[in-house]
Amino acid sequence: MAAFHAADAAVRSGEDIQVTVLEKMHRPGRKIMITGKGRCNFTNVKDWNAFSPHIRSRSNFVRSSFYNFPPAKTLDFFQSYGMKYVIERGDRAFPASYRASDVVDTLVNACHSRGVKIETDFEVASIAGTEPFSVVSVDGRKYTGRKLIIATGGLSYPSTGSSGDGYRWAEETGHSTSPLFPSLTALVPRGYKIRVNFGDLHIDRSVPMADLGKRLCGRQLKCVTATLFIDGNESDADTGELYFTDGGIEGPVGFQLSRKAVKALVNGSRVSLKVLVNPLSAEKDREEWNFDIDGYVGYERAVVTAGGVSDGNVVPKTMESRILPGLFFCGEVLDIDADTGGYNLQCAFSTGALAGLNAYKSL
Repeated sequence: MAAFHAADAAVRSGEDIQVTVLEKMHRPGRKIMITGKGRCNFTNVKDWNAFSPHIRSRSNFVRSSFYNFPPAKTLDFFQSYGMKYVIERGDRAFPASYRASDVVDTLVNACHSRGVKIETDFEVASIAGTEPFSVVSVDGRKYTGRKLIIATGGLSYPSTGSSGDGYRWAEETGHSTSPLFPSLTALVPRGYKIRVNFGDLHIDRSVPMADLGKRLCGRQLKCVTATLFIDGNESDADTGELYFTDGGIEGPVGFQLSRKAVKALVNGSRVSLKVLVNPLSAEKDREEWNFDIDGYVGYERAVVTAGGVSDGNVVPKTMESRILPGLFFCGEVLDIDADTGGYNLQCAFSTGALAGLNAYKSL
């Protein structure tokens, strides 16, 4: 999205510039391909007042980019390049085909229509310089450019190429990063897994399930109210669907509460979850389920990474670094994370569009 908007602005102005995407993987958009279990909930069509409470970091940082490229423009963008969409419950937008590949193909085709070059299998070893910047791959290839946008994502799903390089490059160029931790991930109740290292909060999905896990795994509860307690105090609550998987507690409600839960665990607090099944039924039909939370599934299956390049390092109206002129950031590498439901991708598209546009304007 950043590349398209930089190149599109140049085409509209009649200027001949080259925009190049340096892609680590063999094909672009690997993480998009697995979004929403391959269906890709690519945006949420709420207006800012309804959208912003779903941003779990400082939402005002995203405000300018959201208004520059809101969900309505996201829908128009994809539709203008031939991708039909549908709106489902909760204002969630999906490709009409329910194939994430359509989202990736549309982005790639849009970029190619504006002359963007996509260089795949380009794993960056280092970046250096200031206007022009120099980017060198691990196999010695080199690109230089007057502007540079870091859009590397976070640490989530490392199999898609997310290894946290963007954080390292940010710090090497003098930027600060806020603490990183997995968000929208499974919470692991005490007794759910056969534990060996009880001091490790990160509990891999591959750890065998104990009796509790075996009894609960596979259950999908359609109507629950879950309340999160941190050090015995109520911290958050949500109502909806909750799933028990080989990882632990997931589903929309589990994910919604996982950010605060993981952050609290990392900070050394006690975390527990009270799940009320059938909360709207008669009292005799309700059930009291209580779980002490021992840990969480890490970046290998977390939907997003919380934390990142501190928003004080970046101008929110342009996405340009306050520290290194000509360098821009967008997407998950920034300290931006939101709820599940299309919010994270829209934040990425909005900040990407603004970064690309202003990278061109500042040439």
